[in-house]
Amino acid sequence: MNATPTRVTHQPAREHGQVLPLAALLLTALFGLGALAIDAGLAYAQRTRAQGAADNAAVAAAQAASAGATRAQAIQAAIE
Repeated sequence: MNATPTRVTHQPAREHGQVLPLAALLLTALFGLGALAIDAGLAYAQRTRAQGAADNAAVAAAQAASAGATRAQAIQAAIE
């Protein structure tokens, strides 16, 4: 029997190639979330512009109606 102990080395599993697929998945998710944030921001801005246009139309119609205009004239003022 051998009296000197032999050194057993532990070979790590081949995991060094896992960084690239994980980075690709994370970057895809990051770009997707960025695109979603941009779309949400644009939708919010569009909603704000539409609300402003509706408010301006309502004010124009109210001013025309208070000035003695007919309903058709008030609607035309709101459209313009």
